[in-house]
Amino acid sequence: MTPSRIERRIRLAGSLVFMALLLAIISLLWKHPLSFASLHMLALGLFVAGCAIYLLALLPDDQPQGDHHRSQT
Repeated sequence: MTPSRIERRIRLAGSLVFMALLLAIISLLWKHPLSFASLHMLALGLFVAGCAIYLLALLPDDQPQGDHHRSQT
């Protein structure tokens, strides 16, 4: 069974947030301040992208069926 569009989007968002968490954990292991700051900025970007994709996945894809405009008669 193939996953639906919303399932793919939520899986992508979860993957980005998970990668951001891993990157933040890895940055804690390095001692250089510049590497810490730069990796946290990348992690923040991945986290924000994951949250944005998740929120966009919750939006409906299609407009409701039926008449989209009121007829003026």
